[in-house]
Amino acid sequence: MPQVITASVSFAVFNSNGVGGYFVWNLLKQTDHDLKQKIQAVSIQSLSSMTPTQRKEHAELMKREMVGNLHVLLAERNDLVEQTVLAGEFARRLDQTKADYIFGITPLLSRLGELLKKHEDIIRYVPKAEAAAGQDLHDTRNSVLSFHKNLRIYTASYLPNQNEIGQAGMTAMLARIDNVDIKDAFAPLRLPTAKAEDETAQELLITEANMALEAGDEEKCKEKCSKIIQILDASAHFKALANICLGMCPSTARSIRIGILTVAVEMITRLDISTVPAHLNLLGSQKAAEGLLAQLKTEQKADAGLVCEI
Repeated sequence: MPQVITASVSFAVFNSNGVGGYFVWNLLKQTDHDLKQKIQAVSIQSLSSMTPTQRKEHAELMKREMVGNLHVLLAERNDLVEQTVLAGEFARRLDQTKADYIFGITPLLSRLGELLKKHEDIIRYVPKAEAAAGQDLHDTRNSVLSFHKNLRIYTASYLPNQNEIGQAGMTAMLARIDNVDIKDAFAPLRLPTAKAEDETAQELLITEANMALEAGDEEKCKEKCSKIIQILDASAHFKALANICLGMCPSTARSIRIGILTVAVEMITRLDISTVPAHLNLLGSQKAAEGLLAQLKTEQKADAGLVCEI
């Protein structure tokens, strides 16, 4: 039986021992063993004596909590995605044939490992959070399936790798991804969102981010940009625009802004501009980013005492 302890039950048990407050499992010590056993017995007795209506309500409450926990897992995964993408961009800037490439590929492999672990936790948790396993949370299942596909594509983009550790690490990571039993666990599913719809959603996010920045709402701007960066298969030009927008936020530390804008400019230089819709004005954004980047670097040098004003 689930070991659920209501506030009233824990309060009653504690008061019977002359102690007030609520019971917290992870604060148990060895000396509390008897008290734990007593609370378990009271809890099980209260559950077993529930009416059918009470059991139904209890089950619904537990499912609600599980759905809430699922959203926490998804938020944690998105945070890891952002960290992984930043580590990946740093690795791409390094020459795979040079010794310092190790300082780019090793953190990236570590981030990918953490991301895959969180992804596997979500895969196992989704059926548990559904009222009827395999029949609810359709959108969540579709997004997790799409994420799995995109995670594999992203990992494969670092192969072949001229660095021995990079080649071995990414090959092993691909094998781990392929070994995840997601198709059976998540079948049947509707088709993932079409690429054209994804592009529209990303364009809306970057538009909202720019509007928020112009209005002085940096938190909203950062929120919209982060959503783009957290999409593994987001179009490179939208990722670049999101980074530029983030780099424009005055409240962010200067060193971070320099790093973000550097990544954005380098991303744009690798793009085929002819494939980017003209109305996005990517070249104009690039020029603005380069100007701000030069200004921030000059300020940084001046503060470090490397530039003397005459």
